[in-house]
Amino acid sequence: MVTGFEIQSSYTFVRFHYFVLGLYPAVVFHMGLIFPERKKVLSRFRALEYFMYLPALILAMAFLVHFSQTGEISGSSLGSSVRTYIKLGSMTRFFMLFCFLSWVLLVLHALFKAAEIHSQQRARMILFGVTISAAPTVTLMALAHFLKVHFPWNFLVFFLIFFPAAIAYSIIRHNLFEVDSIIKRTVGYVVVTAVVVGAYVLVSIFFNVFLGQYQVSQSKAFPIIFTLAIILIFNPMRDRIQSLVDRIFFRKEYDYGQIVDKIGGAITSLLDLGQIIRQLVGTFMKDMFIDTSSVMLLSTTGTGYQVYFADGERKSEVEKVILRRDEPLIEIIEKEKRELTKYDVLEDPKYKAVCEDCVKQFETLHASLMVPLLFQDEVIGVISLGEKKSGKSYNREDIDLFRTLANQGAVAIKNARLAEQMKSEEAVRANLARYLSPQIVDQVIKKNVQVNLGGDRKVVTVLFSDIRNFTRISESLPPDKLVELLNEYFTEMAKIIFQNQGSLDKYIGDAIVAVFAA
Repeated sequence: MVTGFEIQSSYTFVRFHYFVLGLYPAVVFHMGLIFPERKKVLSRFRALEYFMYLPALILAMAFLVHFSQTGEISGSSLGSSVRTYIKLGSMTRFFMLFCFLSWVLLVLHALFKAAEIHSQQRARMILFGVTISAAPTVTLMALAHFLKVHFPWNFLVFFLIFFPAAIAYSIIRHNLFEVDSIIKRTVGYVVVTAVVVGAYVLVSIFFNVFLGQYQVSQSKAFPIIFTLAIILIFNPMRDRIQSLVDRIFFRKEYDYGQIVDKIGGAITSLLDLGQIIRQLVGTFMKDMFIDTSSVMLLSTTGTGYQVYFADGERKSEVEKVILRRDEPLIEIIEKEKRELTKYDVLEDPKYKAVCEDCVKQFETLHASLMVPLLFQDEVIGVISLGEKKSGKSYNREDIDLFRTLANQGAVAIKNARLAEQMKSEEAVRANLARYLSPQIVDQVIKKNVQVNLGGDRKVVTVLFSDIRNFTRISESLPPDKLVELLNEYFTEMAKIIFQNQGSLDKYIGDAIVAVFAA
């Protein structure tokens, strides 16, 4: 804006103005490639990110060369100079138009194809700001290029004010770019990092001054040796300190493969349900720096999901949460069987009818992302995840990692529950086997027999059996021999009763009471 008016008067910054005018379109194109979402094509063709700067630099240098020769132009070559200036202006406008339209297309691509709802919302706000600010500028530039309509270009910059105004509105109204978190953490991060760099520089200066008084420091090889020594000795220390700073400010990047291997090896070797879930939640909290996390499991009755374990800043508020299966948030997760964010619910029109209820349930769990635990395409639980402590939003790599961990966790949880069920059945079987035949025990375990606490009226056969002359025998045998005799007798009798599908009712001294056809 300043240079746009200045080149109409004092001409002090005219070269700088036209140099920036040549580079500006490339910056716009570059921004479209990396914001609101970095395009996947850049991972394959990295040079594409900076390719547009080549023609931009050629244009910028052409302007500089043109203005450097302006002072030497005589009357005969004035017309040629003007024509050159007009051609450069036309090429610049065409280049700017091309980059601007490309940017709009890239933003539209993010609006419809971005993997994150944050990116789609940012694209929407960018398009809104562009429409009310840059559209008049582009229209006038197109008219000037194709219809030769002239307009005082320095007034065009006033239209651009609407673009930052739209972004400012989105920040204040929707906290769209999470500026408050970014500013607070960035300031702290920069300060601590500056301290680390300052300490590094001071150590370098100290050793340089300390060794400077010796003759060896006058050697031509000394600067090289000194630099290598600093790199070998202090760089590992600096990297460790920097890593600590990154962890303190929750900016340390996790290793996808390392976390998968770590959690996979841990939970697949466990059969304790509590340990498995604590391992999962612990990974989210410690390695991914999430403020609150919990795991909800489907109840044994199948009526709802209850928080089995929670950890983090809002742990006490989340621990006892129960969500019924007929609640909108759970219905969506069970139907779609995929990850769901709070921003999906807020922004996607298909959730409009249940948006308010779903947001309340997200807030109850202090979550911004829900990941289903799927086993054989059935939801057996849900992982709820709060916000990142770094203030960043979840990206596609985060979502892929959560899905992988959830799949591993679902298998481990199902195995643990089956193991618990087997232990429970084994305990029941052991208790029942003391009195019932194996056939009846199997039927009870498989729930093929209806067991009523009040009992049933049936015609049965009852066997009463005892040892003849047991009183006289007990008087003649020592206690240990008597117990041995009774154990042998009861074992053989129980075997015969069970072989005939009878049930032991009770032992009375040396007597056995058995029931058949019960």
